[in-house]
Amino acid sequence: LSRIYRLGKCAYIGGGFGQGIHNTLEPAAYGIPVIFGPNYGKFPEAVAFIRSGAGMSVKNKDDFRKALDHFGQPERQKQVKQKLGDFFEKNAGGTKKVFDYIEQQFL
Repeated sequence: LSRIYRLGKCAYIGGGFGQGIHNTLEPAAYGIPVIFGPNYGKFPEAVAFIRSGAGMSVKNKDDFRKALDHFGQPERQKQVKQKLGDFFEKNAGGTKKVFDYIEQQFL
């Protein structure tokens, strides 16, 4: 599934109507907007996507249709791709930070 996102224009992420949502980072890494249910508050990246305009939360089919219309516009897709690129650039280097921490604490 993760590789098929590169072919998409928008991704609906499962979950969000129970305890949480599925992985938003996989489709976002391809620069496509993400749509998910309303229970996303425990997921910092989903919150960041909402704030930046690269993601939308939906509660019902009408919200879903509006989100598709919103993200279906070519200019908006371009904006989302740029915002997601900025997000990943800003948050790059996490693995190195973890390894540096482990090295300092335990080695």
